[in-house]
Amino acid sequence: MKSRLKQQIKHAYYACFYLGAAVIVWRLNQSPSWQPSSNLSNELPGMHSAIITSNIVLTILVIGLALMGIYHVVKGCKAQ
Repeated sequence: MKSRLKQQIKHAYYACFYLGAAVIVWRLNQSPSWQPSSNLSNELPGMHSAIITSNIVLTILVIGLALMGIYHVVKGCKAQ
């Protein structure tokens, strides 16, 4: 019984960590500093595609962190 509770607490901790990190990265990705400006191609050639690529990478990171959080929620519910 004690071991099961320990496992559930461990998985709950990991789930909170991963889901919290996903929210933080998602909010960072939504901030205006990460969005390309309308005249960026005139100011810094080549930066537009770099910013778009970084947005894609951050989106993949958010999805990965959220999936890890969901995995730990499920594992915590099934802890023996």
